[in-house]
Amino acid sequence: MNILMGAIFLWLSSSPAMAARAGTVDVELAELRQFPDKISVVLATLHKGTRLVASNIPTLGFHRVRLRNSLVGWVSAEALVLQPVLSPAALPTLPAQSPPPPSPPQSPPPTPVKLETLPPPTAPIL
Repeated sequence: MNILMGAIFLWLSSSPAMAARAGTVDVELAELRQFPDKISVVLATLHKGTRLVASNIPTLGFHRVRLRNSLVGWVSAEALVLQPVLSPAALPTLPAQSPPPPSPPQSPPPTPVKLETLPPPTAPIL
């Protein structure tokens, strides 16, 4: 049974339509399972407030999740609160910005003065 379930879930999870969103465990204890069913192996027990990333669409009442430590498994959809998915139309748009004005032209660097062109300090000034 678990092999068949695993094959189905691999096929479902490979769909390009799968997306992920942020979520939080909303029950005191939630079980992270190997497959999306109540009889598969429990990989970990998650506490309320645990932050994770979850699949957008549940499979058989479970979301596929990834924890911060990269552990991946399945958690009951009833145990999670997921952040809403924003459509592109709901995203804020930034006002169009005009390009910056062109820089003013650079003035040529000053010409160095040769010391020989200045009168010597002991020469009388007329």
